[in-house]
Amino acid sequence: MKTNKRALPIFFFLLFLVLNFSCKKKITNFIEVTNSDLVINMTCDGGYWERCYTGFAVRFSPNTGDFPETDPDVIYEWDLGDGSTSSEILPYHEYESIGTYTIKVKATFEEFQYLAERTIEIEIPPTIIEEESQRGIFLHQTTDGIYSFLYIDPNIDKYVTRYQEGNILSKKKLFQHYTINSEIAPIQKANGNIVFVEGNDLIEIKPDGEIISEKYLYANPTSFFKSLSGYSSTNKLGDDASLSKYDNEGNQLEYNNIFPFVENYIVEGVTQAAADSFFVTHIGNGNQVVEQNSILQRIDFEGNEVWKKEYDFQIGSRIDLLSDGYLAHYSFFIGSSKSHFLTKLDFQGNVIWRKEISENYNYIRYSIFEEGDDLIIFFDNMRGIRISGSGLSTVWDKTFGFGPSVFKHAIRNVNGNFTLMGTRYQYSSSEDVKPSIMVEVNSDGKIIEW
Repeated sequence: MKTNKRALPIFFFLLFLVLNFSCKKKITNFIEVTNSDLVINMTCDGGYWERCYTGFAVRFSPNTGDFPETDPDVIYEWDLGDGSTSSEILPYHEYESIGTYTIKVKATFEEFQYLAERTIEIEIPPTIIEEESQRGIFLHQTTDGIYSFLYIDPNIDKYVTRYQEGNILSKKKLFQHYTINSEIAPIQKANGNIVFVEGNDLIEIKPDGEIISEKYLYANPTSFFKSLSGYSSTNKLGDDASLSKYDNEGNQLEYNNIFPFVENYIVEGVTQAAADSFFVTHIGNGNQVVEQNSILQRIDFEGNEVWKKEYDFQIGSRIDLLSDGYLAHYSFFIGSSKSHFLTKLDFQGNVIWRKEISENYNYIRYSIFEEGDDLIIFFDNMRGIRISGSGLSTVWDKTFGFGPSVFKHAIRNVNGNFTLMGTRYQYSSSEDVKPSIMVEVNSDGKIIEW
């Protein structure tokens, strides 16, 4: 029998490959990589910006430059923190209970093992309270936690709806012609009634929506204040501005064009400074440039200037009254980038601190609350931030949305927590469904279960 000498090298080469492959698969002494850049990314179905809720799945994914994540030879071992495990590349998991979970992954590739872990917080989701999106403002809260919320969407009927822990107690329709000014905060009277501005009208209603009175305002106000003698409103039209005074029943007392003129500046905004005075903000040529100078005037309700301060930056048109001073906000665009600045002032207009914060905030509407020396601010995209009293650090920065979501209004509860109303955006193939949502949050940024 003759042997094919040419076939022998091929035989031994194939044998080498088989043995090498078999040995490769039977590696038992793996090298643990201690300086791996492997990290665990995640996306939350119910949340936004990594806000995760019970009842909604979370997808985890590995991210590294140490090995090809999708290579079929990579072996994944996931510990999802609640006793569940997975060997998938992208595990998809739903948590049943609230809490903080530690997620771990071990990725084995060739003779190396890569480890990573992260924590995830699972919270109670916001409550869907209406199937339709409706803009509105909180009007009132009772000591037993009942809210009055006025829906003010200009394209639909107007309702005052009363809620308790996300449940509708009553719903009362107002007149269709109302187009309530959501930029002017409603005022709650000592008797519990609510006063708000609608166009050129001053409306007083009970918390359940019953209309008490309507009074015509001679100047369409851009701001409306509770003053020592009743109410005062300002009207900004172009470069001109005026002040009107009313008694406690909404009857007009006097009307004056009293804002002191500042040469080479225009009026940017008017806000209340205290029960006896208001602010007028002046800017140069109106361009959105942060280095632009601005002037802030504090004026009493008789038209007298209390003080005037000039700044080498734009102070902003909205200024909120705090217990120990004021907080001013200004945002501007440079190209496609947006910047936001908060400036803390004392009662004389001197700068205490100025802070630039993330461009991820939306400032169309926002609500400011004091928590000790700190400030808690909820923004238009259902995002909140707590800033230290010194303004130097951020205590927490979280989203409370459900979708993504758009924030409508916030109120501080009698228990010290906050209730936020917003709209959840759900995108389907046929239509956009935008239900209204409500969520209660404590001062630590935790969602409270009702």
